Amino acid sequence: MAMSVVAVSIELGHTARVLQHVTKEGFTHEWSVWVRGENDRSLADIVEKVVFNLHESFKGPKRTLQTPPFIITEKGFEYNLVLQDLQAPPITLTRCERLTFYSPQEELKKKLLAAGGTCLASGKEEFIGGWALGELP
Repeated sequence: MAMSVVAVSIELGHTARVLQHVTKEGFTHEWSVWVRGENDRSLADIVEKVVFNLHESFKGPKRTLQTPPFIITEKGFEYNLVLQDLQAPPITLTRCERLTFYSPQEELKKKLLAAGGTCLASGKEEFIGGWALGELP
């Protein structure tokens, strides 16, 4: 049986910086959180929406973004990271998650590849537990 496997990586990340001046609300930090394609590739064709659930102290804590860029920037009080002094660069943390699609329909496969996905297997390979024979770890 012919089967294709396509994997695409997405980046989940956030950055935070100390503000030069405390805002009138008393906010001391500015931060952003995002979901995007690895290496800034567009996810517009494969991601319908991104839902961010912020702390309840934020106005509208459940934020749904249906078009890229999937990013939220806010000001607030102390951020949940150890932050450095004002002269230090912002702290940015990212992690990539690899999403694997087994036998995607041709239209989805094209969109995944356009978003930076890679074809891991295509054709008559045999699969065991999601791994193509010959590619087992």
